[in-house]
Amino acid sequence: MKYMTKEWYEQSQVAGRPPFDKSLKDYVNRIHSTYWHEYKKMFPYPPDFMKTIDKLHDCEIVSANVVGNDYIIISDNSEWGVEGYTKILFKNAVVKKQDFDKQELGWCYDELYLAERGYELHVMFFEYGSSDVYELIVECENIEITNVEG
Repeated sequence: MKYMTKEWYEQSQVAGRPPFDKSLKDYVNRIHSTYWHEYKKMFPYPPDFMKTIDKLHDCEIVSANVVGNDYIIISDNSEWGVEGYTKILFKNAVVKKQDFDKQELGWCYDELYLAERGYELHVMFFEYGSSDVYELIVECENIEITNVEG
């Protein structure tokens, strides 16, 4: 990830706990703001799926698999007010990086970029109960997000 890196994540965890360090909190917020400023320049008219991706923060990854030419993630974000499970379908995908091989990770942050195929989504996942973070980079033609039954 270009903006929300592992170091940024670690600092954001520290900045969110008392005693609050105002300069650290300002730094973390500045990096986040810088990404959103760039995002707005890249996507003056954001793709529809971005509204739903914002709701995936803290959801639990149940599975992540290549199926044919697609990459599919199933997440459980029922703890966050969404019924059932969410299916994230990356159409005609190329997985550029996936440095995890387990489920039960939390969706932490994501960054979207324009790419040759269409979109490139970078996702940072955190492991529950630890400070470990993992990254996924998928380039694809489109992203479809739907609610599905568990």
